[in-house]
Amino acid sequence: MVAFNRYIGSLSLGVFFLSLVAIFDRLLYPISGYVNTFFGYSVVLILTTVFIFANKNIQEIRLKNKKKELLLLALGQLGSAAFFLKAVQIIDFATTGLLLYSAPIWIALFYLITREEKITAKIIIPLFLGIVGVILVLGPNEIINQNKNLGGILLALLSGISYAVSFIFARKIKDEYKTSSIVFWSHLIGAVVLLPFVFTNPLSIQKITVLYFLGIGFSWAIGYTFFYYSLKFIKAHLASLIAITEPIFIALWGYLFFSEPISISTLIGGALLLANVYLINKQIE
Repeated sequence: MVAFNRYIGSLSLGVFFLSLVAIFDRLLYPISGYVNTFFGYSVVLILTTVFIFANKNIQEIRLKNKKKELLLLALGQLGSAAFFLKAVQIIDFATTGLLLYSAPIWIALFYLITREEKITAKIIIPLFLGIVGVILVLGPNEIINQNKNLGGILLALLSGISYAVSFIFARKIKDEYKTSSIVFWSHLIGAVVLLPFVFTNPLSIQKITVLYFLGIGFSWAIGYTFFYYSLKFIKAHLASLIAITEPIFIALWGYLFFSEPISISTLIGGALLLANVYLINKQIE
């Protein structure tokens, strides 16, 4: 029981740190979310490289088979991070965080279409709940009345779809590459892809700016370290139950730090969407 609680605590701590990224990103506005992602990625890449060399595990980052799958995972993870950080600067924290966690809907739809994995009939109910939840979170009336930025909504949806892509291809290469290798290559690829945004967005670097960049990088590094470590010892449906607290934390930070109200439709839609995350993960475990 003690060991079990340790892994639960580790996963919860990881989710907590991951949720902090949204705060640092909003504080960096008007610097582009893509630029913030680049510097956050750079911090994680440096820390991962130091860790690998310190432990003399250089062979771990050698490219093996399934290079295409590794590239697609990296691009999916990049889209998830970059679109999220861009969206959270445009729309409210609650909507952005909840739409990021629409990923299980896209994952389930992918498996239903490709039939790569067995999906039981019970998946239809959580899928329906998730779709209804997304609609409520989007708030169609607010979009029509221009109370919500449509561009930000699309970016948040893209972050959820990208999250799904990274998950799908992570499962395909989990036996081929170790976690440190996946983290190294995904962040190296992401940093290279984002480099042009740094040159096209002039920066006024100040001490506080550097601290916020470090905040994003360290939050990701610490968060994913605890997160991936715990997943080795916790069943998927239980892990998903803990992971869905991330959008709750994100919404809370929006309310506490930026005085963002949370609408009733967002609360109801969020509850349905988070129930969908848990139920779908339980079915495809």
